Amino acid sequence: MAVSKFVDEIFKAENEISIGIFIDAKKAFDTIDHKILLKKLRKYGFYGAELKLIENYLTNRYQVTEVDGVVSGLLKILAGVPQGSILGPLLFIIYINDLPSVSTFRSFLFADDTSLHMSDKNIKMLESKANTELERVGLWFRANNMVLNSKKTKYILFGAPKNTQFKLEIEGDIIDRVSNYEKENYVKLVGIALDEKLSFKHHINLIKVKLNVANFILAQSGKILTQEIRVLVYNSLVKSVLDFGSWVYGHCAKSLIDQLYVLQKKIVRNVVGARGKVHTNKFFARLGILKIPDIIDYNTLITGWKIWNSKAPENLCNGYEKITPIRNTRSALSKNFKVPFCKTSHMEIAPCYSITKNWNCLNEDMKNIQKLVSFKAKLMANTFERYLQEPPCKIKNCYACSLEAL
Repeated sequence: MAVSKFVDEIFKAENEISIGIFIDAKKAFDTIDHKILLKKLRKYGFYGAELKLIENYLTNRYQVTEVDGVVSGLLKILAGVPQGSILGPLLFIIYINDLPSVSTFRSFLFADDTSLHMSDKNIKMLESKANTELERVGLWFRANNMVLNSKKTKYILFGAPKNTQFKLEIEGDIIDRVSNYEKENYVKLVGIALDEKLSFKHHINLIKVKLNVANFILAQSGKILTQEIRVLVYNSLVKSVLDFGSWVYGHCAKSLIDQLYVLQKKIVRNVVGARGKVHTNKFFARLGILKIPDIIDYNTLITGWKIWNSKAPENLCNGYEKITPIRNTRSALSKNFKVPFCKTSHMEIAPCYSITKNWNCLNEDMKNIQKLVSFKAKLMANTFERYLQEPPCKIKNCYACSLEAL
């Protein structure tokens, strides 16, 4: 959702040049000042027993180090929130919650993934404003006893001319630009790789690496694992990777999604132990596995349902406008979102555009489903019914068909 909101901001400013700054804080979770955190909690309304409970949770913790069987003495922990805990990320978010108020940047915070956005029609004005606001961000970090890692902090210019000269500094250090023409050409935001063209091609390549590893495992384990276990391996190593952020990256160029689809079919063949090149449609239907294009549509429509029914976080719902009917006509009952104007086709990847388009194309009966569980079940049922109704191959002397007959 953080990536979705970030991309939507670039979409809204498509007539301007946008800058995205991806902040990296040194040992972010370990540098949280307990006294400052407790003061902020008090400001947000924590007091009495509740505040004492959090204070007790944070204080009187100790750490030791063991090297070759030799254990050091106890050292009291004076800062930081416990990592790997449920409260850790929540306390960190509370700690940095006031960061957006110190500058005019549009901020997107998710745990220690902090990104900033600003846009302007004039590149020089954008450069000046961004540097001025970064000074304020730097002051906030110093006031909160956190240290910015300028070497790992990066920025991307979206919609800028090819040879644009741009200099960005923070704490006296120059920030590296991520660009197709620089050494680094993408940056990760909450696990999704972004580039200056918002092509998601680098993210697709990262997915392909993970899928190739999973394919190798399934290919090698064909004679060892049962099909039931191989389906579990698929769900763990393939489905989870394809699902993550699919409604954000999935509306990129069809040629990129086709690369994933080809690889997914290879994996499914290895799950069932079929020969290479064999038609896979029946395998997807039999195993209850969605094809990658349908995974994208499925997750996009679920997000659309949550937004329409106000089940998504409020800050995500705020970016979508329902069409208010003037008269009570048949078309007024269609439950559609207002589709934002898109100037260039490559920006149709923005969730605020793709979600509204997909939701508006959904039939009336689906839109009227009130429970998410029922909505998901109906989507799945419709997809697998379509798989089963697909006509058989009509290619004469088809090689794939001949393999099935063996």
